[in-house]
Amino acid sequence: MSETIDTIAAVARVNGVALHGPAEILAPEALRQRACTELLRQAAQREGLLDVDDAHATDGAISEAANAAIDALLERELRVPEPSD
Repeated sequence: MSETIDTIAAVARVNGVALHGPAEILAPEALRQRACTELLRQAAQREGLLDVDDAHATDGAISEAANAAIDALLERELRVPEPSD
């Protein structure tokens, strides 16, 4: 008689949003990148730069609108000093 063991893979989440599918195992660097992207996407939504209905994806891809909103957020929030001579 063989035994069957059900294994439920843990899904990494940021503020309740899944970063990958249940059968997907990511390298730490890929998981970190997805987490950072999701945090920026959520920040853009909070700032009104991205529609709250913009769907997140568990495959690491983001919408064109999310990409543009993240760019706008970073442009607005980051202060890059002018290089001196």
